[in-house]
Amino acid sequence: MSWFSRDNMKNLDHLQQSFHKALKVSEDMVGKINQLFLDGPKTEVFDKGNKVIIILEMPGIQKQKKIDFSVRSTGKNMYLKGFLNQQVKVSNYGQFYSERRNEDFTRYIPLPSAVKRRPVSIKYKDGLLKMVFQKKKDASENKWYDFHI
Repeated sequence: MSWFSRDNMKNLDHLQQSFHKALKVSEDMVGKINQLFLDGPKTEVFDKGNKVIIILEMPGIQKQKKIDFSVRSTGKNMYLKGFLNQQVKVSNYGQFYSERRNEDFTRYIPLPSAVKRRPVSIKYKDGLLKMVFQKKKDASENKWYDFHI
């Protein structure tokens, strides 16, 4: 009996089709997980000696409005919760475009190292929110810290 018999080839084809279906499902799942965790403002993270700097894109937030956020660090992960009430206006060559965004968000941000719960500084300027955190040696503190800008 040959290994390449008709029955074995059918089984191999069926196995290959099943594998491709499973791969497609897992790719879809990874995409949905990424959407879940990447919802909210775009971020940049910088490791600067004994500090970690996080910069979030938040254009269109007016300084007159109070914006509330909560931040929680757990080990090398940070979660940022807030409500975006943004309006971006663009005018080019006589055309006017306006986009509004009003939504709650929770953003997961991977960190280069564990940080203390309370930011050292928080600044909002030109559509960017900059938070500076002190690194910590003990990763046991992981409560939410609320702030507003």
